[in-house]
Amino acid sequence: MNGQLIDRDHPRLEGAVNVLAKTYDTITDPEFKGYGDILTAKSHLTGKKINRFCHIHHSIAD
Repeated sequence: MNGQLIDRDHPRLEGAVNVLAKTYDTITDPEFKGYGDILTAKSHLTGKKINRFCHIHHSIAD
């Protein structure tokens, strides 16, 4: 970061880590159940519903 090698637990990464964690928590939160198509995708490998951040994009729509 800024030309320096940092660890993944560096304090400057805390905000990004928190955002990613929130995306995983939101998927199981009943309050956000209606947003399943935005938060999740169907895995082309298993056919199961997965977090969209883990999905391998296959089209512009992805």
